[in-house]
Amino acid sequence: MVWWHQPHYGVVEYNTVSAPVETATAPCTCLTKRYLQDGSVLFNDVCTKEAAMATPDELRAQAQGVSPQAQ
Repeated sequence: MVWWHQPHYGVVEYNTVSAPVETATAPCTCLTKRYLQDGSVLFNDVCTKEAAMATPDELRAQAQGVSPQAQ
């Protein structure tokens, strides 16, 4: 029998690469949420300076599973 036809048993060597894992040390604080007196909710991203607002009508429609534009 030729040597390359024989089964090879044993331990196969392999190299492992370990890389440092970065973990967040603190929660993201870019997003803020404020409840306004009229029942609206104001979302602010203080990192990108973007804002969005959900009105009471939109919140009600979302709770009912209906798009507010479809009403």
